Amino acid sequence: MEYRLQAEAVRAALGEDVVEFSEASIYEWGPVFKTRLALASGGAVDAVVKTTWSDPAEAAALGRWQQHVAVAGLQCVQPLELATVDLPLTVSDTTWMAYPWIDGDPWPGSVESIAAAGRGLGLLHHASSSFDGAALPHFDWPVFSRESVDEDVEAMEVVCAEQAAQLEAEGYSLDCVELADRWAKELRAFHYDTLPAIQDAGVPRCAVSLDYRASNLIYPATDRPPVLIDFENGEVAPRLLDLAVSALLFASETASNPGRLFSREEWDAYLSGYLESAPPLSREEIALWPEALKYMRLEWGTWHLTDGAEWDFPGEGSFLRDLLTLQEAERFPLEPTSA
Repeated sequence: MEYRLQAEAVRAALGEDVVEFSEASIYEWGPVFKTRLALASGGAVDAVVKTTWSDPAEAAALGRWQQHVAVAGLQCVQPLELATVDLPLTVSDTTWMAYPWIDGDPWPGSVESIAAAGRGLGLLHHASSSFDGAALPHFDWPVFSRESVDEDVEAMEVVCAEQAAQLEAEGYSLDCVELADRWAKELRAFHYDTLPAIQDAGVPRCAVSLDYRASNLIYPATDRPPVLIDFENGEVAPRLLDLAVSALLFASETASNPGRLFSREEWDAYLSGYLESAPPLSREEIALWPEALKYMRLEWGTWHLTDGAEWDFPGEGSFLRDLLTLQEAERFPLEPTSA
């Protein structure tokens, strides 16, 4: 119901630029509406209308970033220029942007498509390294709160207990008590060990996706970099964290989710594609890679396993159990076995 009311309001605000407008969201977790819109250059195109950043300066910077990386060679969406309405558009305290509809297929799950995605992330980092991201949001480092840490530890203890039977049935070696103890120790040490190791490091920072995963990619062909269709989680942050969260969550919440994180073969393909097109990693980045993986597992993985968990979504339950039991430094080394 909420999405229908939003759709009606946005359609009215777009006025005469609307040729067609579907009021059913095409995205399961948020309002994204398929439309056909009139362009300032003449004619009309199939498009999507979705929420974007509410701050006008940040929204404008987001558009400039998209245009910059597109010119540099990344396949991605860019904001449309409509015939009469200026974008972004604010309706009832929510800001909206229109992007062209991208023809293609969702992630097919093949090793070739994973390698292509890795090249795409490398291209994004390469292009963003020459973009002035001063007007974009900058990564918000977490502030220590004992209450918050205690809540995370308690939530993870609940998750481990609730998943105990499935963990045993799926053959995981760690039982729920051992897992809960491991997560508790790591979460309690996060602000003293893991966070400062990354926050205080002088590693390269640039505009990055922080949500580069299969659900935000459209494949025109599996042997080419896919089209990135969502920049709205982007910030200026260490690119090492962007690579780390992509490694951990790439298949999450996709229809073709295999029920696990990358296999070693898939990770080799993804990493090889990334290294092929990204700026070379520094020695400090290479040394910090295990900490970057742990950082994103504890900071973002905890949320995906607790408040953000979709245990009943196809493949997601097994995927989350793989994340729950992950030994990330062993699973995702920063050197392909074929190197």
